[in-house]
Parts: sequence; structure tokens; C-alpha cells
Amino acid sequence: MGENVYFLVLRYNGLKEEVFKYVFDTIKRYKSVDVKAIYSIKWAESAKEEKLLSFYDHIKDEKAIEDIMKVNGTVMLGVILYDNDPIPSKEETSGKNWHIIRIKRVIRGKFGNVVHLSDTEKLAYKQIKNLLGLSKKDVKPILESDSISIKEITTNHEAATRMNKIKNGREVLWSPKK
Repeated sequence: MGENVYFLVLRYNGLKEEVFKYVFDTIKRYKSVDVKAIYSIKWAESAKEEKLLSFYDHIKDEKAIEDIMKVNGTVMLGVILYDNDPIPSKEETSGKNWHIIRIKRVIRGKFGNVVHLSDTEKLAYKQIKNLLGLSKKDVKPILESDSISIKEITTNHEAATRMNKIKNGREVLWSPKK
């Protein structure tokens, strides 16, 4: 299995313009990493409230629930990344590609846990399939294209709820660390 394809998910109101810009500026700093496709992921309205609230039924803080519902018009942005020249990690980590590890750390260092970034190509393909409904065969032409594919999809897939989890009942994912 290679270490070239990755899947970044930007969650919640991480979609704010300043966070969005910072994420893409951070990726651009790594010259070998290309953005191949961007998917705006929306909830199917019929499933949104029921699926979201059942996922958070352990949360008793009404404000946290209100915030979750408020920002889930567009819940996530899925980004398929390709690294033309991955380099080995400089330390013991779950991922093997230092570029991807650094991108994740830089974003989280500024904005907290607003991004998920797959650690391996195998995991990336699994998450792309679960969240976007694309198989490895579907992803191949996207990776081979010279342009960036930008699409919007609607999902009520269970994976969407797993991608959008909060740390506890008080601190929500988009809380900045600083």
C-alpha cells in the first residue's frame, strides 16, 4: 500500500473563512502535496436532526447541543490530497508521511481539532468510500486529473456522525486552543 493519497475532513464551523483559508494556505506550503478534490458535505435534511441528536444523546449541556445544530447546515468539507513526494516521519507516529503529520499539527495547533486527516492511504480510501461513496476506482481519475474537482454531496451516512464528534459535553471541536 502506498503513502500518497490522504483524506482531510474539515468539520463544523471550521468552515469559517479564516479557518478555511488557513487550512489551504498550510497545505500549499508543502510543495509536493496537491489538492485533488473538494467536497462540500451536507446533511440530508430528513436525517440531520434525528441522526445528530441521537449521536449526542449523552450530552446534557443545552448550549453545546444548540451550537451543534446551528453549525450543521454545511457540516463538513472533504478534501482528497495527493502527495507526489512523501517523506518518512521524523519520529514515532501512527502515520508514515511527515508532510501530512505536519499539516495536521499546524492546523490543530492554531484552531484545535477542526480537522481529521487520514494517516495512511488505506484509511483514506476507506473514509472516502464511507463518506463520499467513492470507490478506489472512482478516485483514480480524480487523482490523474490536472484540475481540482469541486462538488457538493448530501449524506446521511453513519460515517458522517462518526467524523463529527465532540471531545466532551463542554468543549466542542472547534474551540481554539489559544
